[in-house]
Amino acid sequence: MAAPTNKRKGGGNPTASRPNPVQEVIVIDDSPPPPSSSYHHHRPLNTPPSSYGSIMTDLPPALSTRSKRALLRTPSIQRKHRMLPHSPGTTPTTKKKKRKVVTQDKMMRTLGQGTFGKVIECFDRVKRGRCAIKVIRSIKRYRDASTLEMRVLQTLRKHDPSNLYQCIHLDDWFEHEHHICMVFELLGQSVFDFLKSHHFKPFSLCQIQHFAIQLFTSIEFLHRLKLVHTDLKPENVLLINRSEKPVTTEDLHNTEIRLIDFGSATFEKEFHSAVVSTRHYRAPEIILGNKLTIPIFLDHLTSTLSLATGWSYPCDIWSIGCMLIEFFTGEPLFQTHDNLEHLAMMQIVLGKIPHTMICKSKLNGQTYFKKDHLLYPAPETKPENIKYVNTLRPLYKIIPTSLSKGHVLFLDLLERILVYDPRTRISASEALQHPFLHHTF
Repeated sequence: MAAPTNKRKGGGNPTASRPNPVQEVIVIDDSPPPPSSSYHHHRPLNTPPSSYGSIMTDLPPALSTRSKRALLRTPSIQRKHRMLPHSPGTTPTTKKKKRKVVTQDKMMRTLGQGTFGKVIECFDRVKRGRCAIKVIRSIKRYRDASTLEMRVLQTLRKHDPSNLYQCIHLDDWFEHEHHICMVFELLGQSVFDFLKSHHFKPFSLCQIQHFAIQLFTSIEFLHRLKLVHTDLKPENVLLINRSEKPVTTEDLHNTEIRLIDFGSATFEKEFHSAVVSTRHYRAPEIILGNKLTIPIFLDHLTSTLSLATGWSYPCDIWSIGCMLIEFFTGEPLFQTHDNLEHLAMMQIVLGKIPHTMICKSKLNGQTYFKKDHLLYPAPETKPENIKYVNTLRPLYKIIPTSLSKGHVLFLDLLERILVYDPRTRISASEALQHPFLHHTF
């Protein structure tokens, strides 16, 4: 395994091709070929990958963490507006609104891309404003996942129509050339992109406080709806202000955010994948696969949840803690891609993993230990990796409490968040009552 680097690497730039002068369509990695005059529009979704076309045509690359933006000649998207699905089994081809198909969206540029597809900035010719459209790859598993995501987004909008809890709202969705397209409000760049564009200079403690209040407010709302986000990270937190371009992080005056990407969000009583969360923000119970029973405090009622897969609501809290430290230092706390090394880093920063966590972990989790001793480094661990792990510091040294009362309160909050045992980790509602979030700077 290569030695950890100080910053995450971005992906490559998407290429652009000249659009068809007769008909302009979206083409991403797995798209069927552009339709000819005889093309049948009910082509099955299981078209073999060998027949897929090139990447999305004629769009400039994303700004994001990957490349600079540029404006080129832009094609359009035809919207066939549809009603949102009401259950996971409802496919995106049902309950279509009676509306004339119009060439509604002018594509401006790519905002980001991932395994799911791409997000494009578009100009809505009907509403006369800009929007962000998430274009899903035309592969069945991604289409199915997008249907589940829309179900979550519909739940969020239903219970918070005024968006008081600052989760992204789905404005519309449609299907174009076998791609499910979800329409959202156009927001600013992600917090990670902002940090990168400012050379990873940390935020002030006052800014971190405002971020924390908003994140815990959003997550407390999700948890009341019996939802776990499972993929909290700076890339999934967007600044709402698109016009403000501060020279430094201290010059950022509007720190209002929106929580995005509910593609991995999971309802409490539905299937839980064994592994969730992006590596740097993954809780220890996910790595160890602990089988625990967690007390859940919702709406002033106490219930218990048996964790056959080892994680539930507390994994979101852990991720927030990792994010807050990253906002304070400018870089991720646990920069690794290996389970054993990840646990070693945790022990340096937070102390030894409790015996109860080790005993209740799954067999593969117990293989990292011998008599409660973490078997790190392993024989195959590279010297540069060991050297990097040894450069980490305990949490109380990362947050210097001698600087101010605010730093003392911040450290206390983090010590309640980054608790190994999810049963005793602070909840979102409890965190909102913590003195750090009410301290005057």
